[in-house]
Amino acid sequence: MNNILVVGSVNIDYIFNVKNMPKPSETITAKSFKKQYGGKGCNQAFSAKLTGSNVDFLACVGTDGDGVEVKKYLSDLGFCNCSIKECDESTGKAIVMVSDDSENMIVITPGANNLLTPSVVEQNMDLIEKNDIILLQNEIPEQTNYYIINKAKEKGKYVALNLAPARHIPDEYLKQLDCLVVNEIELKFLGKSIEELLDLGVKSILLTLGKKGSKYITKKEKIECDAEKVNAVDTTGAGDAFMGAFFSMYNEGDIQKSLDFATRVASVVVQYTGAQVKKISLIK
Repeated sequence: MNNILVVGSVNIDYIFNVKNMPKPSETITAKSFKKQYGGKGCNQAFSAKLTGSNVDFLACVGTDGDGVEVKKYLSDLGFCNCSIKECDESTGKAIVMVSDDSENMIVITPGANNLLTPSVVEQNMDLIEKNDIILLQNEIPEQTNYYIINKAKEKGKYVALNLAPARHIPDEYLKQLDCLVVNEIELKFLGKSIEELLDLGVKSILLTLGKKGSKYITKKEKIECDAEKVNAVDTTGAGDAFMGAFFSMYNEGDIQKSLDFATRVASVVVQYTGAQVKKISLIK
């Protein structure tokens, strides 16, 4: 069990199940609709917590009805509401379309997530001090991530950044990372090879490959894990579930065990609609 702080986004997800994705200018009728909770930060915090770790989650929601709903949901899961900040902006939202072939298209309006600023983090520095592992993603302002990386490394914390959505990050911050979590698209976007990233100073790369599995790569080793073959219904949030579970189980002496466990968690998540699946708490 690890002590983990997730700093990141939280959204209300509006999920539409469709037969096929709409073409430009086409109007289609959804087969079904579901409203759920999401955001990469929230998904990762959910996964890490339900798989056994002690998790703090620092996020911003609006003062609207969605914000009230999100705070209650997180409180019911056991997160302390004192770290869920109310901001004068609407709560983040995502429109998710999932087709019959399990592909998805997602449009996000960040809303209050954009107000998760360095000053909010500064007011909650105790959360960095009390936790050992800090998980970050790119759905909050980049300056906030940079601030956290600097402060966390000053305090000797383990920092992992999920480069999603893909955006450039200066070398001065990249080289401080203990783990960079990317898929093939995000790695290509960076414009650096895995070898170049490791030479720069990144301690490890966690490469997620979808149906092809995953790899954990350092200068000294490469550890691989095949994906499990399941009937995928919705891949939304599978990467977040994987990351949360990996670091929940993270033990530098047994990375293979962490990879295998995270793979099992992600394989369960893709069999359901939505990014947060409570059944992962049963996985051993």
